[in-house]
Amino acid sequence: MLISHNTRPHEPMPGQDVALRLMARLCNRIVVHARSEYDLTMRLAPGAAVRVVDYPVLASGRSLPAREEAQRRLGVTGRVLLFFGYVRHYKGVDILLHALARIPADLSVSLLIAGEFYEPEQQYRNLIHTLGLTNRVRIHNRYISEAEWPDLFAASDALILPYRTASQSMSVTLAYEFGKPVIVSRVGGLADAVVDGHTGVIAEPEPASLAAAIQRFYREFLTTDYQVAITTRRTQLGWEPFIQALASKEE
Repeated sequence: MLISHNTRPHEPMPGQDVALRLMARLCNRIVVHARSEYDLTMRLAPGAAVRVVDYPVLASGRSLPAREEAQRRLGVTGRVLLFFGYVRHYKGVDILLHALARIPADLSVSLLIAGEFYEPEQQYRNLIHTLGLTNRVRIHNRYISEAEWPDLFAASDALILPYRTASQSMSVTLAYEFGKPVIVSRVGGLADAVVDGHTGVIAEPEPASLAAAIQRFYREFLTTDYQVAITTRRTQLGWEPFIQALASKEE
């Protein structure tokens, strides 16, 4: 059995599709976490036995520290959106910055970027300066240990993933574990993990749509009973269904 998080690597590699076909011949089953990955795997290896299983999440959730204390430790205040993870081109942080520049001043939204940069940080800082966002963006360019995760989510209103392309993301399930909604691009399997208007908001991967989604989030979404929806989604995405899928002898 092969558990495949990404059918193809995020950056193309020579021989990647040939390697997948060879691996598929050696496996009695391939488990993927998004319908888009299922379709791609079946296209590249038509004879493979492929099964879609949701990325698992802790159904019991995780506790959070006080919001005010977390924000103080991270150097942010007020309304905060969190981008969490490696900063790479396909993850669309530049799209997010252009979207943030479109947000009306009365919403007073800032952005916390937490994770290692795989591209020059200065090019993003230049863009932040050009867009007039210097006082609205806080960057923590380093490896973020698990012990620091609670502060990040406690200090933020939502996780935001403005990806250009995607398979799925563990960050979505992590946000749910902390009881936080998500704002995602409609790419790959990201939108499949979000119940729009209930556990988060879905946008197209371009600045205008993402800006509209952020405004919708703050002006409409936060008035909904989203915590109940997230708790329900955590139960649906728990480890038990994943374990059962792996233990099953069906192909």
